[in-house]
Amino acid sequence: MNEKIGLVVVAGMMSFSSVASAKDAGLELGGRVGYGVPVGKVTAETSDGMNDLISGKIPLQLDVGYRLNPHVLIGGYLQYGIGFMSADECDADGVSCSANVVRLGAQMTYHFAPITVDGGWLGAGIGYEWLNLSVKAGGLSQNLQSRGFEFLNLQGGYDFVVADGFRLGPFALLTVAQYSSATIELPGGGSFSSSEFDKAIHSWLVLGVKGSFGAL
Repeated sequence: MNEKIGLVVVAGMMSFSSVASAKDAGLELGGRVGYGVPVGKVTAETSDGMNDLISGKIPLQLDVGYRLNPHVLIGGYLQYGIGFMSADECDADGVSCSANVVRLGAQMTYHFAPITVDGGWLGAGIGYEWLNLSVKAGGLSQNLQSRGFEFLNLQGGYDFVVADGFRLGPFALLTVAQYSSATIELPGGGSFSSSEFDKAIHSWLVLGVKGSFGAL
């Protein structure tokens, strides 16, 4: 009889443990906002610094992932960054400038604590980036798009448990990317595309706030 009672207790504990651990696995959704500054060059030309074109951006990012266990999360991200062009011409009367940076890719993060406890995390990812610039004046517009691979992004932060399943905290992100081709849409129509230019490495340094909800 005692052996049967012991088996029932052990089975119950194993069942409870399985249910508890299941709460640390599942779909996780997140969002980020912050401010990013560019580092490096668009091309290898001396005068083609990133900050000569765009001084910064406000990134809005959606994260979608699956938490395999209390510590490992794999998934993807989509970021749309509202950019600020640096050109002096953008301050002239009758001139309108706009810029945006789009990033898309896959990432993995390691969380030092499960979702029910405050804790730090580190992550890395790869992806693709598009830089879009537009200048309009006198009814004409000229657009430039540069695009290329994001070879690596490194990120980290700290999550505070705000409510059941919801966490909020600061994060930092550093990317390493290179534009491999560019397209210029000329005023009045027509376009020109090229990948025949000296490539250069550039980065984005982003600081902001990240919120996440899961595992669902």
